Amino acid sequence: MSWVTDPIRKMSQELVEESRRYDSYPLLLLPSTPAAFSMIALCSQAGLPVKVVGHALWMKEWAPALVEHVHSPLGIWRIVKDSSTLPFAVVSFQDQLANVDDSFHTVIVEDQQVRVSPIEAMLMMRFHPRTYVATATEGRPGKPSSLTLAVHAADLSDHMSTLAFDAALGELLLPLLKCHRHPIGDWHARDVFAMKVGRNFERMLSLRLQEIESLIRVYQDRHGTPSSLAPSLERLRKSRQELVRHIH
Repeated sequence: MSWVTDPIRKMSQELVEESRRYDSYPLLLLPSTPAAFSMIALCSQAGLPVKVVGHALWMKEWAPALVEHVHSPLGIWRIVKDSSTLPFAVVSFQDQLANVDDSFHTVIVEDQQVRVSPIEAMLMMRFHPRTYVATATEGRPGKPSSLTLAVHAADLSDHMSTLAFDAALGELLLPLLKCHRHPIGDWHARDVFAMKVGRNFERMLSLRLQEIESLIRVYQDRHGTPSSLAPSLERLRKSRQELVRHIH
C-alpha cells in the first residue's frame, strides 16, 4: 500500500480504537481516492469488520483488496435492517453510485441537482451511529491527495420534513460536490459522480431508455410485436421523448 501516509495510518488506528472503546461501529462517507481506500484496508487488517457501499466493478479496478467487502445500498440494508445495532462499520462511496432505479433521490445542493442513494440517511435514522464525513485535498505535485475526517454532528430522524431531510442529505454531499467543482487528480470517481449532477443524470437515463428501446426493436424484427408488449413499448417511447424534451 504505497499510498499509506502517517496521517492515514493514524486515522485508521483512531477509528479502530474508538470502535473498541464505544463498542459500536461507525458510518463513514468517503471519496474514492487512494488515501480513503488505504485507510479502510488498514482498518480491516486491524480487525475492524467493514462493509463497503459502492460499485463492485469500479472497486475491482480501483481497490481490489476491498472488493470482497462491497455491497449495493439495497444489499447493505437487507443485511442490517433487522439488527438492533449496526453490526459492522459501513463505508459509503456515494460517488460510485449512479443508478437510475426508484430508490435514488434527487436533492438540491448549492443550486445543483444531485441524484443520490439515501442509504446513509437510512442508516443514520435506524442506528444513529457515529458518522464521519471525509474531505479530500489535492496533494503536492507527485503526491497523493490527503484526507480529513470530521464528525458529522447532525442526526436524522423519522419525523423530519421532506425539506429538512433533503437539506440533511445535501449537507452530507458537500465534500463530494467540492471535489466535483474542483477536481482532485487522484479522485477515481470524478466521471461517475459527474453523471449524478445536474442534467447529466437525465441524459444518462435517456440513453439507457434508448438502449432498451433498441433491444425491443431487435426483438420485434425477429419475432414481431406481441400484443401484450405493445402498450409498454409505447409508454417507453413517450417517456423517452418527454425526457429528451425536458433536457433540451
